[in-house]
Amino acid sequence: MEDFMELLQKLMQYGGSQLIIGLFILPPLYIVDLRLRKKISSSKYALRRDYKNKKIKTVNLPPEVIESAVSIDEKEILKKQYGEYILEFNKILTSTFPEEYLRNYFRNINTVKVQNFNYVRDKIICNTTKIDGQYRGIENSILLKKDLKDLRKTIFHELLHMASSFYDSKNKIGYSGFHQTDRKRRQSIGAGLNEGYTEYIRIKRFYDNDITNVSYIYETKIARKIDRLIGSTKMEELYFKADLHGLIEALKEYASVEEIHDFIIKLDLYNTYPSNKGTIKDKINIMNDIDSFLFKAFFRKNMKELDKPAEFNDINRIIEKVEREMLHYGLTDDKDYIRDINYDLMSLSINTCLKEMGYTQWLMEKVPEEKQR
Repeated sequence: MEDFMELLQKLMQYGGSQLIIGLFILPPLYIVDLRLRKKISSSKYALRRDYKNKKIKTVNLPPEVIESAVSIDEKEILKKQYGEYILEFNKILTSTFPEEYLRNYFRNINTVKVQNFNYVRDKIICNTTKIDGQYRGIENSILLKKDLKDLRKTIFHELLHMASSFYDSKNKIGYSGFHQTDRKRRQSIGAGLNEGYTEYIRIKRFYDNDITNVSYIYETKIARKIDRLIGSTKMEELYFKADLHGLIEALKEYASVEEIHDFIIKLDLYNTYPSNKGTIKDKINIMNDIDSFLFKAFFRKNMKELDKPAEFNDINRIIEKVEREMLHYGLTDDKDYIRDINYDLMSLSINTCLKEMGYTQWLMEKVPEEKQR
């Protein structure tokens, strides 16, 4: 086995573009354990390559979320600061999404407070000097910088947080899109995915296709891939219903619970960089772990949709589809850039999936350019 892996590593050093795959089908030899670990809950974490999630817990929304009003008081909304923006947001939101998705929105919209940051309270005490806006679920309030150049962009982003949030005051748990916070345990999970998907919805549904004016660029690209993985309709419903638990259930079609939790937390880690004092190398490692999850999830999805024993050409075609899904912003040791597929990582990730499915070891290499002529 060690000799084989050494050969595989050597093969990965070639350049080019064409994929060659060798595989043999054997009776199933590998079993994937999808059982949920006992008592899973989130905990504080640091940006480390060797991070292992051990205690993660997501919970269902309380029953009272099901009931809510389905109307707004437009006259009162106009009295609020930036009221005209709120009414524009309301018009687009309610004409785009089904009423059943918007229970959190209608619960919050009439009482939401919109104001500018207070220098002493917010900028110094709460250290909000580097952000343009913030939604606070406990207070149901939106705070914005004064004289923003991108006011529409910022307030719509924060209004989306408001539209997808619910605070369970009894248990002190905050639900906001794909982000859950437990104030009793001081735990949080899903902030990175939630910020990315919030920005993706803003761009996609609120007529702002200027990709140069996007916050959370990497998180947004990753959230878009999860949207493609489970489908836009399902993803939007889960987001507005603040149902992170439901998202995890949907992703279980293509990954184990442990893999999903690890992916979500790794995107949280990326989202907190550099405030967590991680290095550039740490950040690249986290991005590689996120990519590996997506390689596996998209490969498993396509194999499942094949619905027959995979042949040589099937595997080639599926890998090409996975490759097309995975182009996105990456990071070098010294700067951001748009990178090609990491074929070493793709090979190892997909090889793991094939072993789970009962295939032997397989090889994938990029054919050197001189051999293609």
